[in-house]
Amino acid sequence: MNEIAAIIRLRWLLTLSALRRSVLQTVGFALVLTTGAGAVAVMIVLAVLLGMPGPASRAYFLLGLNSVIVMIGSIGMLFAIVIQLMLIGEGSAMTPQRFELYGIGDSRLQWALLAAGLSGPVSIIASAALVALAFIYRQLGWIVVLVGIISALFVVITTVCCAKMVVSLVTTLVTTVRGKMLFYLVVIVLFIAPLQLSSLLSTGDAAADDISASNPLDTGDIPYAGSARLLSFTPFGAAFRLPFDVATGAWVPLLIHLAILAATWTICFRVSTWCLGRQRLTRGADTSSTVKAGLGDFAHMPDSVSGAVSARLFTYLKRDPRQAMLFVLPVILVVACLVQSRTMGGSFMAWQSLTWLGVFMMMVEGNGIAYDGTGFAMEVICGVRGGDDRLGRVRVLAVFTVIYLFVLAVLLFAITGDWRTPAGIAMGLGCLAVGIGVAFASLGLAEIVSTVLLYPAPDIDRPFSSPQGRAVAQSVFPFVHIFGTVFVILPAGIVALVTLVMHTFGAPGATMAIAVAALMNGTGALALGTWLGGKLLDARAVGILGTLDEFASLQK
Repeated sequence: MNEIAAIIRLRWLLTLSALRRSVLQTVGFALVLTTGAGAVAVMIVLAVLLGMPGPASRAYFLLGLNSVIVMIGSIGMLFAIVIQLMLIGEGSAMTPQRFELYGIGDSRLQWALLAAGLSGPVSIIASAALVALAFIYRQLGWIVVLVGIISALFVVITTVCCAKMVVSLVTTLVTTVRGKMLFYLVVIVLFIAPLQLSSLLSTGDAAADDISASNPLDTGDIPYAGSARLLSFTPFGAAFRLPFDVATGAWVPLLIHLAILAATWTICFRVSTWCLGRQRLTRGADTSSTVKAGLGDFAHMPDSVSGAVSARLFTYLKRDPRQAMLFVLPVILVVACLVQSRTMGGSFMAWQSLTWLGVFMMMVEGNGIAYDGTGFAMEVICGVRGGDDRLGRVRVLAVFTVIYLFVLAVLLFAITGDWRTPAGIAMGLGCLAVGIGVAFASLGLAEIVSTVLLYPAPDIDRPFSSPQGRAVAQSVFPFVHIFGTVFVILPAGIVALVTLVMHTFGAPGATMAIAVAALMNGTGALALGTWLGGKLLDARAVGILGTLDEFASLQK
């Protein structure tokens, strides 16, 4: 117990220390607490309004509401685990490697790290919000409310255990650069998949709507009842189903759900402990490297300073698993929009996805210098001008964006068949042009933002880790780039709005006007961003290098 108490205390000491060192972290922590308090308040209001006494049908309504809670809660838990892996990772200051010198046993250390995760601010806020929601069942009896409170705690425990197990497995088993990149792509797919989960589950309700005939209130007429019952027999929905089991007297399902939770916690703990032991035994074993002859990518770039920057960036993009999102996310989003367009009829939903893909493609470049890390020091030492650095990065990313979007447009033409009609060709080419313009505007803004609003990036050798005490910056700064892009492309948006008012959308003239406006707006923003970003880089190069050195110390 001494190790558990010490590590919990250490977690909070590190958090408070980060708040004392940085005003930005203090403000961000205050925003997190404010958001958490708002979430708790919303849950209290829902519990008061939906749990008010009423007619007998009110109980039926609450039981039906439980099915919705099971579905939403299951999807939310899956999102939390994927986000933990994809964005937050394993805090570098609380990794097991930090405690190797203290002789703590694997099991005891794993208990301590698990307790530290459960005592964090996010876990406490989530527990408080779910406990407040449990009072929604008070009309069904205070025993049900008590079970709802216990289930709320079980939800948080299950989420933390599953997230830690997944991160431990990835850190332990995925060791090669190619393996890390492939797994990162799988994580991105899992991040997008839950968006379609509710519609997929709703289509399966007809085949799974006979929940139980033992209780008159537990019928298949409840919306999503069948899907909720299926999810309740998974670790993601079992805890949410406990109040329902007690309210309907379904004691056998209650025991099954409790057994599922107990088995999940046991498996997660044992797997995490095994990963901890394996990391201690195998660390440093995979140190092999390969050397290729020739200049590599440098031979295919202009023989200039900016050409050298382009070659270095192109090499990084091929080998950096952290930036895999740049390559795969556009394809996933286009496929998702294409599926939606098939169900809605027409192909505009698929084509319009091209118009905003550039914003997400350039999110990584919005923090591009941090992803370069201390390798940027080489440029500072060599006296590379900021303009050459920005031009070298823009050359690679702009060409890549144009080719990528063009290939996606060709595939969409082939799939939708819009190449057969002049209106379809006009719509496809117009959306392609708008997409390129938005991507250029986003890239131009990224060249400015990346010199001002830097935030720590995960270590390239541990892409699923996260520096301690910088979660707020990692969560807020990317949205500055996204909303900033909307502002930058606003002139083209105004032109599009005026054009749509004056002409019927889809007419070749209107589409051409919007496309030209987007391309001009994007090209101008890209040129301005490259120039201004170079000036800012010249002025702030030494300060940026100091910031990157601080980020590197956080990754150790």
